[in-house]
Amino acid sequence: MREAVLLNLDLLGLVCDATDDVSTVLSLSLVSHAVRAVAVKRLLSMGPVMLKDEQTIRAFHQFVFADAESRLPFLRALDISVTNIVEEQARQEVVKCLLDLLEGVTRLKCLTLPNPRWTLDNLEDSRIPEAVARISTLRELCLGSDSDEMAAIVRSTRSASCLRVLRLSLSSLSSTRGFGHGVKIGDLDECLIHLAPTLEVLILGLTTGTIQFDTKGAQYPALRSLTTCVESGLTRMDILVHKFPALDGTLDIGSMVGEQQDDEPKQQRIRASNQEEQKRRSWRHLDCVRGDVFALFVLGLTCPVRRLMVDGFQGHKKNQLVEILRSSPPTHLKLSVILDHDHEDDDDDKVFQDLFPPEVLPRLTHLVLLFDYAVSVHDNDSDEDDVKSMRWSAMLAEIIGSISALHLTHLRLVVHYSIDMSDEDAEFMPFSREFVRDTVNINHQHLATELMHAIPSLEHIFVSTGGEKIKHLFGYYTPKVRTRGRWFAHSAWRNGRGGSLVAVTSERRDENVMERMLLDEDMTLSDIDNFLMGFHKTWSEDETAPWPLPE
Repeated sequence: MREAVLLNLDLLGLVCDATDDVSTVLSLSLVSHAVRAVAVKRLLSMGPVMLKDEQTIRAFHQFVFADAESRLPFLRALDISVTNIVEEQARQEVVKCLLDLLEGVTRLKCLTLPNPRWTLDNLEDSRIPEAVARISTLRELCLGSDSDEMAAIVRSTRSASCLRVLRLSLSSLSSTRGFGHGVKIGDLDECLIHLAPTLEVLILGLTTGTIQFDTKGAQYPALRSLTTCVESGLTRMDILVHKFPALDGTLDIGSMVGEQQDDEPKQQRIRASNQEEQKRRSWRHLDCVRGDVFALFVLGLTCPVRRLMVDGFQGHKKNQLVEILRSSPPTHLKLSVILDHDHEDDDDDKVFQDLFPPEVLPRLTHLVLLFDYAVSVHDNDSDEDDVKSMRWSAMLAEIIGSISALHLTHLRLVVHYSIDMSDEDAEFMPFSREFVRDTVNINHQHLATELMHAIPSLEHIFVSTGGEKIKHLFGYYTPKVRTRGRWFAHSAWRNGRGGSLVAVTSERRDENVMERMLLDEDMTLSDIDNFLMGFHKTWSEDETAPWPLPE
């Protein structure tokens, strides 16, 4: 009889720790009781545990305390979002479970509260934020929305010496005005100054407030990435560079808000001042910069930028975009184009002509172009004839003419439409049925082949097309929106010419390969893009049901 082979648990543990696939680790957990312990340890360290309701909290509490020795020391990341616990007895039991978890973690690295106001208001127990503040091992703390307790947690956290990443709503801070708008530098420093020696990534909620750069204040010498939104677009590079001298990762300044959007002379003055300041002191380089056209224009960056993500581009902003690209030509560019036909003059009809200045041509290798054709019954600015006459074929020819001189190796095209087919008079807002039908009928392989012929340097092309129709249902206290005909198609193509610049053959790649390549090649969309495209949500069968266009 052959002798049984004993498993080396130490070796198996190393193999398990090197495995990133959850299903594989789950399969290993079924081998034996001894292997299960190793697999559970790995599972708890692989990603955040999501506690989204009473059921998941009870189940996870039972799981981690199932053995005599708690499994909590293996937990690395926790995401807590709890609402709608109505019964008092259930609320008290959930609070007890959460306190057991928060007070028992010893090596927790990341804690996320996506909706702290709802969660804490629902639980109604001050011991929860106090327990969060007492955790001393956090490297990342994400507090998604505003709540009175959030700033208190940040001020009193025992993880100050090891915290590297902080996400915080500006509305959690004291401010000169409500809703977190106009937060002054002094208020920001008062809350964060104790984190300055170690904090590397600071994300200040873009949708929940703005900062007034009114003074230089304290320095954050370790900060490498910053996400924020600036009051009235009044970005001052002298203050930014002084406060964050080591910045070399991501700078996300969001959108310009306020009256400055329509004051082009003032935009020019701010930009000139910022560029003059950078002659005296500037960052060495930035890995990624994101914002809308006006915000990036007044910022006036002159340092090298590897990846530039531009939101909300429209034809009348063309001159500003050209100047942005000329000052900091990137190797990776994401450009989101709003096809709203809000033209101020006839030159805007050639929106892509001469869009890329000579400085961009030798550097740009990765380009993401997103086209959003949104027609709403509430749109009073668009020209009706322009809206109805848009054609995909004409736009594609203009795009190809604009990018054919670039030395691109990777190109991603996203074409999306959203048609508002309702108003109280049941009259449809005019839109181009041909453009919508053309989008539906785009042949991805034919498009990829056409682009590869036009740009011989292209190696990979990614195509996404889709859209939806919406209808507002009036007669309610809050008008409801009904979505129909939601769809999206994605494909990835490789140039299979085998080294030949003449014989172009587009070869399709698997969709899972496409997702991985978009991440690896830094060709993802911005959070705003994903929201506008609807990629952030799961669409119901009712919403994806066909809805023919009206005749």
